[in-house]
Amino acid sequence: MHRSNSDYLDLIKKDNMKYKKLIIIDLNKDINLHYDNALYVYLNKGKVNFKNSKKLYLDSIRKKKLITLKSNFNKALINKVNKGRRIIECFPELGFFNLRNDKDANYDLLFNILLINKYKKKKRIKETIVITDKEVTKDYFSNYKDNKVIYINKKFSFKFRLYRLKILKFYIKSFFVVLLAKLFSKKIKNNINHNDVFITLFPFFFKNKTEKFYDKNNYLKLNFLMGDEIHVQNPTLYNITKNLIKSRSKNLINAEAMISFKDLFKSYMKANSYFGLTKKINFDLIIENHNFKKFYTNNINLSLLNRSKLEIYNNAIKKIVNLYEIKKLNLYLFEYSFGFYLIKQFKKHSKKIKIYGYQHGLFYKKLPWLDIITNTDFCDEYYPDYIYTFSKEIMNDYKSFFKQKNKIYLKP
Repeated sequence: MHRSNSDYLDLIKKDNMKYKKLIIIDLNKDINLHYDNALYVYLNKGKVNFKNSKKLYLDSIRKKKLITLKSNFNKALINKVNKGRRIIECFPELGFFNLRNDKDANYDLLFNILLINKYKKKKRIKETIVITDKEVTKDYFSNYKDNKVIYINKKFSFKFRLYRLKILKFYIKSFFVVLLAKLFSKKIKNNINHNDVFITLFPFFFKNKTEKFYDKNNYLKLNFLMGDEIHVQNPTLYNITKNLIKSRSKNLINAEAMISFKDLFKSYMKANSYFGLTKKINFDLIIENHNFKKFYTNNINLSLLNRSKLEIYNNAIKKIVNLYEIKKLNLYLFEYSFGFYLIKQFKKHSKKIKIYGYQHGLFYKKLPWLDIITNTDFCDEYYPDYIYTFSKEIMNDYKSFFKQKNKIYLKP
């Protein structure tokens, strides 16, 4: 028999009188532990063994308070973006602020542990055991003396020390990609259709060498072999070279072919300077009276690493705008950090360019991807002028973010 959320709430109230111990499990995989006579909640797919115990469902905890918690979280991040931009200009373009909860489960994890702690206090649960392999969960619950934390993951992480090394590794790879792009790319003469450029990421939306998303074969395709590497599957030098050779076709140029070696050196120096500027960033992230400083610091550094990769394209985009006299830019991914970067760069180099954003996949009103960028003091820098969507229902979802600042149509 199916039980409603209200039924679960009634059960929880009764069970809480019976069970005085709460066990919180946040594990990637099952482990062989046994507990009896406890109230327990799972935050991930990993399980432990329970007997004579009762499961607490996250939906019953999240139902009423999640909206308020998300609102407070977003306000804190909007404030961070507005202040961070004064120190690092590209701060709004960092992937962390894109809130890609479809790719990163840490956003929901943060909300869940905060809500569970509220539940604990409300029900006056005195004994809590936390079993986790997540650092953020361990750090949060370790701040409270009444919690016993069992941390399964004992490996020490060096990743926070390697960001500059990873930048160097990317720029060494970029040197060879740029060299090969110059050797293999076709020279394309300008024509009347080339004022209208379409952003592509070969091999996505291609069948053989024919682009299928926009379906504009006679128009200029500006292809990115690397980008920030987030939207490239397995971005090894071998795979990138393979895509470079396969993508050679009429009316397609690879952006990497327009990058000079001087551009590479300058962008490498600028990328490194970003990490020097982070010393001026306030990494305290206070949510519900708890400081998620380590969580915020790690995510900002990782996002800055990925955003730093895009510096190689700055001058290349300027060259392309001037060479082909670009008047219209068409792109998907405009809801993502890579799209934010492209829109701002093209607008920067020509005020006459009109930006057309295309929906290319899932989108609905409750997705948080645009929650931060559309509420900043400088959101217009990242807005497309026109948006094409799949349906009238989705048009209204986009309008909830962009309001009257954009013209939204059904995809032709």
